[in-house]
Amino acid sequence: MGGGTRMMIDKRDFISFDHNNGMWFMILSALACLVVRCGTAHHSLYTYGPSLIKSNTICPKEFYKVVFDAGSTGTRVFVFQFRVGKKGTVLKLNKEYYLAVKPGISSFANHITGLSGHINELLEFAETKVPQIYHSSTMLSFKATAGLRLLPEEVADKILDEVRAILKTSSFYIPNMDKVEIMSGGEEGVFGWVSANFLLRKLWKGREEDTAITIDLGGGSVQITYGLPSIIDIESACVQEIGDVYRMHLLKKSFNVFTHSALGNGLKSAFLNIMGGMEEIESVLEDEQETTYLSDLSSPCFVSDFELKWQHGRRLHSISGEAPEVSMLDDCKRRVDNFVRSSNLSKIEIQKEKQDLYLFSYFLDVAHWGQIIPLDVDSLWITPLHYWNAAERYCQEDEFSSDEPFLCMSLLYVHSLLSTGFGVSENTRIYVGSEINGKQLGWTLGLALASFNNQLSYSRLCDPS
Repeated sequence: MGGGTRMMIDKRDFISFDHNNGMWFMILSALACLVVRCGTAHHSLYTYGPSLIKSNTICPKEFYKVVFDAGSTGTRVFVFQFRVGKKGTVLKLNKEYYLAVKPGISSFANHITGLSGHINELLEFAETKVPQIYHSSTMLSFKATAGLRLLPEEVADKILDEVRAILKTSSFYIPNMDKVEIMSGGEEGVFGWVSANFLLRKLWKGREEDTAITIDLGGGSVQITYGLPSIIDIESACVQEIGDVYRMHLLKKSFNVFTHSALGNGLKSAFLNIMGGMEEIESVLEDEQETTYLSDLSSPCFVSDFELKWQHGRRLHSISGEAPEVSMLDDCKRRVDNFVRSSNLSKIEIQKEKQDLYLFSYFLDVAHWGQIIPLDVDSLWITPLHYWNAAERYCQEDEFSSDEPFLCMSLLYVHSLLSTGFGVSENTRIYVGSEINGKQLGWTLGLALASFNNQLSYSRLCDPS
C-alpha cells in the first residue's frame, strides 16, 4: 500500500525558510511547539493531536491560518486563530472569523477584471482579523471547488492566474502559488471529514468505526466520507465502492478513509438535471462581454402557470411549470427519484449503525427553508423523514410560493439523496448543521490543520486504472 500516489500535502506547503520574509523565527518556534512525543495524549476540545512542548521552548502566543473557499455560488474567507494551551501541551482552535461574498469566481470568466474587487474585499477582511505582527507568518491557502471544475481547463486557468496575481499583493505568507488551485472532490471530502472529527474529538481514539460519517452538499457536488474499519479488505473495497479509499496518516494515527465526490449532484446542479437540463463543461467565450445562453426547461415541481428566468453558471434558462399527471408531490418525487437513481452514488453500508452522520452546507439551508430547523438554530439532530414530511406539506399547489419556487424540489431532492442515493433509513438520526461545539463545520478547518504539520499525509490506495 505504501506505493500509492501521494496527494495534496507537500512539505513546500508548510515551510519555506526565507530569511527575508520574517518566517524563520515564527516557523522554528511553531515547529518546536508541535513536537510529538509517543505515548503522550493530551485530549482537549479543538486539540489537534497529542503534542508536548518542552518547558523551556519560547512559543508565539497564537497562530493564524487564512483559508479561501471559492465555491460554485460564492467565495468565503476563513481566519482561524489557534493558541497553545496551558503549559504548552496542546494546540487549540480559539477563534474563527469568516466572510462570504457572491457570486462564485467562475462567474468572472468573461470579465476577469471584476475579480480584483471580489477577492480584495475578502483579503481586507482577513487582514483586519489577523494582527499585523503575524501577517508575514500567517499562511494563506486558496482552493476552488465545483464551480471551476465545470469550466474548460483554459478558462479555469485564466481565472486562477488572475487570483494569483491579486494574492501576490497580500501581506500573508503563500509558500507556493501553484497551490492556488482547484481542489479535487476527494480532497474536499477528506478535509471536511478531518474538520468534523477534529471538532468531535474522535480522531485520536484510533478506531475508524469511532469516527463520524460526513456528507457535504454543495451547489455543484456532494461529498460523502467515512472511516473504514481496519478489518475491511482494501482491495475488495476499492473494487466494490464507487469512490476512492485513502490511507491517511495524522501524526501517530492512521486511518483508511473512503470518500466519494459526485460532481453534478450538488443542489443547484441537481435542479438543472431534474428539470431536464444537463450539467456540462461550458464553452470558451472569445470576447469579454457577459453572455448568457437561453434554454427552455420545465418541471412538475412548479405550478403549471409558473414562469421564471433562472441563471445557472453562465447560462440563463427559461423555466415553466407542468400540469401534474397525478399530483405535484407524486410527479415531482418521480422526477427527483429518477435523477438520483441515475446518479453514480455510493450507499452507506459499512458500520453505519456505529457511526453518526454529520451533514452540512445545503442540508441545513434546505432544513431552514422547509421550517424543519428554525432559522435561528445552527444545528439540530433530525431524520431524513423530516425532509419528507416537509415535502408533503409544501409540494402542494396551494402551498406553492413564487418567492421560494425551488422549495418542493429541494426537500424532495435531499430526502431522495439520503434515502435512495446513500441508503440512509428514514428514521436514522442525522446531525444537520453549520457548527460543531460553536465552530464552523466545513473542509476549510481541515485544510488549516493540515498546514500545521508535515506529518499529515494521504496515500491513494485504489488503482486509478
